[in-house]
Amino acid sequence: MRNNVKMNPVLKKELRTSMRNVRGSLLVIGYLAVLMLTLCGGLYIQSSYRGMITKNDAIGTFIFLMIVQFALISIISPTIASGAISSEREKQTLDILLTTDMSFLSIITGKLGASLSKIILLIISSTPIFVFLLSYIGINTLGIFGILIINIVAATFVGAIGIYYSTRFKKTIVATVFSYITIFLIYVGPVIMCAMLQVYKYNNGIQFDPAKQFYWYLLISPAVGFMTLIFSQLGISLTEIFGKTLEINFLGITSYMITIIFMIIATILIILLAARKIDPTRKKQHLFNLKKEKKI
Repeated sequence: MRNNVKMNPVLKKELRTSMRNVRGSLLVIGYLAVLMLTLCGGLYIQSSYRGMITKNDAIGTFIFLMIVQFALISIISPTIASGAISSEREKQTLDILLTTDMSFLSIITGKLGASLSKIILLIISSTPIFVFLLSYIGINTLGIFGILIINIVAATFVGAIGIYYSTRFKKTIVATVFSYITIFLIYVGPVIMCAMLQVYKYNNGIQFDPAKQFYWYLLISPAVGFMTLIFSQLGISLTEIFGKTLEINFLGITSYMITIIFMIIATILIILLAARKIDPTRKKQHLFNLKKEKKI
């Protein structure tokens, strides 16, 4: 019996070409090499003076390793996605792609899916490294699933940002630069702002919680949401860093769940904007309206 499930043609084509590409293999090798060096270096530094690995050593290395993985995924994903459409323009194949029977939304989702597939491959390939550490730590299955989900959602979110700028700019390098600027403002901006407020608070003796001033700004930061999830699984509180506002639990919805929900909603909106941006009829209609206004 033939399989009636149809794969997105763009995704199918991208998967075929990427699997035959040497750069894909080098990406996986480089990614695993960084994680292995981080693992071995972290365990050696923390346990060298006592000659054995303790639970605290494993926890410290696990936190640092998860931060490194999250940072790598957040850096690699927009790099791959920001050239999805702009590279088609540079090769002069975008017009051919737009004349197919595929909808503009299908083209965008196919390109994003192809980028995301590489990230999922990286996450799966690094599973044995984390299983080794989890044997010392003892995080439950639900916690591991939550960490996996936020990694994939964050990769999709930053990938969608890269796709959008790829539709907006003709050059891949320009799209990549704007992607990183946007991601920096969303990821690191809230942390820097709260750190500056904390310093100002202690230097001037002012009694206020910095997180209250930028509460929602903190919640939309994937970096803060990720750290909140990791620390909550390990029983570590972020109160001293960001204040009590990040320890909310409204009807079972925690702060990192709000971050995940925000990223999902934002990703959908960005994908729709990107699909609208590559519509050639939209630009022609805009030019037609301008000419009509000039004649009047």
